[in-house]
Amino acid sequence: MLGIESRMLGSESQTLRSQSQTLGSQSQTLGSQSQTLGFQSQTLGFQSQTLGTESQTLGSQSQTLGSQSQTLGFQSQTLGFQSQTLGSQSQTPGIESQTLG
Repeated sequence: MLGIESRMLGSESQTLRSQSQTLGSQSQTLGSQSQTLGFQSQTLGFQSQTLGTESQTLGSQSQTLGSQSQTLGFQSQTLGFQSQTLGSQSQTPGIESQTLG
């Protein structure tokens, strides 16, 4: 009787190791790039040129034959300039010059 050749193959169990590569969290949070431009407010200085009142009163006190003539001084009222520049209302009061001759 032929001997029973029983070859029991060893159970080759290859369990693959869990190759779990967890990539590191590459989170790049860009810094808050907030550029707040500085307030560029150029308020032009009040360029108010009030021309000087040039009043030339010729003081002619001429007494001819005892007649005394008085030349009354010029009463000139120059109203102030009312200039509204960007909502700023600047009123220059009128110049009242009374020059007696």
